[in-house]
Amino acid sequence: EHDMTRMTQKQAHRRYMIEFTLAMGAYIAAVIGAPLLIAATGVTGPALYALALAPALPIAAVFVVMGRFLVAMDEYMRARTVQALLLAAAIVICVVTAWDFLRVYAGLPPLPAFSVGPGFFLAMGVASAFCKVFETRDAGTGA
Repeated sequence: EHDMTRMTQKQAHRRYMIEFTLAMGAYIAAVIGAPLLIAATGVTGPALYALALAPALPIAAVFVVMGRFLVAMDEYMRARTVQALLLAAAIVICVVTAWDFLRVYAGLPPLPAFSVGPGFFLAMGVASAFCKVFETRDAGTGA
């Protein structure tokens, strides 16, 4: 097993993509499989809680994978990634907060809490693209 700090950027990225894909596959399987198993078996008690929590575990794994990848990145890529993470967190927190005020004062339906995780990863993709576009634009203007 390679130590992530001794891997080339290409090796680290490849490992990240494999691990991220596996975690997301596990998430999709758990999101689909858990309710089917719960409905089919009528499980109760601790087993019900374990099945209900199953989709949360791959989300936690994604953050472990991202943390390992951050350690393997060079300084420049780490700074870009942290910037995108911060922007993604800001987007999600602002959207969830705004939605909740609209729910309380304007009668919107509640936002399903389990949508926050996938929403964060969507925001991370948007934030990464946004940061890259503005970095390229700023580099061209000398800003």
